[in-house]
Amino acid sequence: MKLLLAFVCAVYFFAANSTFACTFPEQPEDYVLPPISIKNDCSFYREELYWPANGQAAQDLGDSRVSQIIEISFGTAVIVSDCSRVETITIFGKEIGEETSCGQPYEIESHIKPEGRFDLTKGDDLVRLATVAKRQRFQVTIGAARLNISEPVNRQIDAFCGCKVFYPASAGAME
Repeated sequence: MKLLLAFVCAVYFFAANSTFACTFPEQPEDYVLPPISIKNDCSFYREELYWPANGQAAQDLGDSRVSQIIEISFGTAVIVSDCSRVETITIFGKEIGEETSCGQPYEIESHIKPEGRFDLTKGDDLVRLATVAKRQRFQVTIGAARLNISEPVNRQIDAFCGCKVFYPASAGAME
């Protein structure tokens, strides 16, 4: 019985510490977050008090599509934008198996081409690409709204930045 009680206490202690490790204090009232810093290739750095976000350079996928890998919370995702249809989806990474104090980190890079098997050019449109991604158990959201929740305009990720670089005459470049 003592052994069982010790085991339960140990599990509770480690679970509580894991949760505690991911709990951050609220930002100071006078702390002002700077605007997002975007380069000409659409790579960016969005400073956060506890979770900074970075975006790699936008990539041309052909056929009026662009993509950009971004770091979010404790993982990576890819934004895929259709510049002619002015549509975008976000595909979130899968668990990579390394446990951290905050849980499983997620990453997308090893799953998408050229490293992985998932092809971001699949499907005639982004709805079909999203369907294929969901079948392969990726979490997918339509649009970039989830990435910009409660962010002021000067701190929002521009899902159509790559359209301005690779397809400047497209409707997506006008966004």
